[in-house]
Amino acid sequence: ILLAQWRQELMAAGCQVAWLSLHADEKLLPNFRTHLVAALGKLGMPLSDELLFADDSRSHADDVVAAIINNIADTRGDLYLILDDYHHVEDPRAHQLVQKLLDQGPDNLHLVIASRALPPLSVARLRVMGQVAEIECGELPFDRTETREFLEQNVKGVRLDSEEIGVIHDHTNGWPASLQLVSIMLKNRPEGRSSLPDLARQSSDLQNYLWEDVVGHLPADVTAFMEALSIARRFNASFAE
Repeated sequence: ILLAQWRQELMAAGCQVAWLSLHADEKLLPNFRTHLVAALGKLGMPLSDELLFADDSRSHADDVVAAIINNIADTRGDLYLILDDYHHVEDPRAHQLVQKLLDQGPDNLHLVIASRALPPLSVARLRVMGQVAEIECGELPFDRTETREFLEQNVKGVRLDSEEIGVIHDHTNGWPASLQLVSIMLKNRPEGRSSLPDLARQSSDLQNYLWEDVVGHLPADVTAFMEALSIARRFNASFAE
């Protein structure tokens, strides 16, 4: 979500953004390289189709990297390459390709990697030069002030006091997804604020609370729809329909 919001801001500012969502199918170099070239090709880069069928020798790998870098250098303006779910990539040769992009990429190339595991890439030099920014899991939740601001913006019909906000923050751990569910409940059922003290006696993952005060009051057809849709790893509006 954070990356998607950033992408919108970058595109509104006139930047070019290539987004590659990776899956288990891209764990090896050939598929990873094919989809990487395809993602860059959507930005109008005249990358040769021969790159898609290159063998896996070191010389051909260098040719692929050189072709990509040369085309990026000829591109006007900043280019952001987002590699989402990079943890699916397992092939050391694919990591070497990305490492070369990091080491040899032109100044207008900004590489963004989202991963559930630390990528096996060397970024020590970039850290020393102040050319890398890292956001870890612990930095994603809201702090107490951000929780208060979020609730004030999203639950305008219910004025929560500082103690209630504190209870909500402590037992959602500041995670926006949980806060969003709590805010929906409070908007739809303002009287539900009376159950907020019960959070202290329930599990920190909000399972009981969300079931009783959020899902439990939904119509049966909506609950059935959510249960059916929950088995899908990814979905969009047409799929859900």
